[in-house]
Amino acid sequence: MRRSKKPLSERQIVKPSKIKVAAYGFIVLAIAVGGWIRWRVMDFDRDDKRNHSPDEAMYTAYASVAAHEGIKGTAISVGVYNKNEKLWILPPPTRIGYLYPLAGVMKLTGRSDVDIGLCVSVAVSVLSLIFIAVLCLRFFDPWTAFFASLFMAVSPMELAFARKVWQDGFMTLFGGTLFYFSFEILNRRKKYLWIAAFALFGAYAGLAKESGFVLLGLLSAGLMFLLLRDRRFKEATFLAVLVLAASLMAVLVLAKLSGGIEPLSQVYRHLQSALSSNRYALEFQDDPWYAFLEAFALLSPLVFILFVVGVVSVFLDPNRSSALFLSAFVFISFLIAVSIPAYFKNIRYLSPVFIPFYLLAATGLKRLIFLIREKTNRLTSVSFGALALIALVAIEGMNFQRIFIENHAKDLSNPLLRSASIFAFRK
Repeated sequence: MRRSKKPLSERQIVKPSKIKVAAYGFIVLAIAVGGWIRWRVMDFDRDDKRNHSPDEAMYTAYASVAAHEGIKGTAISVGVYNKNEKLWILPPPTRIGYLYPLAGVMKLTGRSDVDIGLCVSVAVSVLSLIFIAVLCLRFFDPWTAFFASLFMAVSPMELAFARKVWQDGFMTLFGGTLFYFSFEILNRRKKYLWIAAFALFGAYAGLAKESGFVLLGLLSAGLMFLLLRDRRFKEATFLAVLVLAASLMAVLVLAKLSGGIEPLSQVYRHLQSALSSNRYALEFQDDPWYAFLEAFALLSPLVFILFVVGVVSVFLDPNRSSALFLSAFVFISFLIAVSIPAYFKNIRYLSPVFIPFYLLAATGLKRLIFLIREKTNRLTSVSFGALALIALVAIEGMNFQRIFIENHAKDLSNPLLRSASIFAFRK
């Protein structure tokens, strides 16, 4: 009688071997290729005004003032912003977590033009590539690191960020760093040190863009749930107190640098009041609730499908990783949070959770390969994985070129994507 084939565990399939060693080589290759692509796309048509948005001019101007005037520059820019109603539809000068590093580079180089901001964006994008590989190697395995790094290396969203003087590339890195600290907290080693780092860095991320505070709050809620579930009450209390204290400190520091509480509050009142007259927001960012899902379909549909597979596999797995559960929970919560306000339907606003997005997509691909291997054989599963990656890289590259190189899209809002994406339905 033929003995039934015993199902292989995922650990058996991803066991240490020459194949696993090869994964490290693929990781290095993905990072190198991603870095080269970012450098090339930054240089391509950089002098063409069609490639630049008003936001980039504002961030460059704010950073230039800070570079020349020091920290007093923030109060100067806030004063000018509050007095000029035409500026209220543009980004405020209060995002110092991004502006100060940019100003520092301007001070070091003696230059304050847009090219400096572009170089900083490329450098930060490459750092994010390296970081996602480090995060996956620290908490998962080399193949997850390779898949996630490759997805990020060819991502149209990330490549677009590398061509812009925006803080969204920073938010990708900052968001990923907060997830790294969260995973370390769950890992129980040097827990109080990691909690302190998490709270302080989260508050700093909020100073780079307001969505940083949203991510900090959602990650804190997820961590609190997991810590309380594991009866780690002291750590949960320490986390709550420190996050609240760090956030309050960040707001007070920003108020001080802005010239006081009143000028700072005026900035956000002006931003809110100008929304109804912001023609760009009304025309390009006033989409239905499913706008972000559509944006993924227009930009990276294959990676998004793998992400969905990853999320489903995490929630269905009774032995799920706490780190992956936290990633899925926070991504979904963040997606819902940014979908609620009107006139903010732009996939750029999801940048703080892009690293867990690529992580979960890598988990999804790994899960599919595992299932195919379990049902068939190693050759079939490896062939599927290789073909999926080749198709994904080719499609992502063609879509990026169509949207941002050939059509000179200045932003990632859905109407612009619908007019240029190779996945858009055209009548």
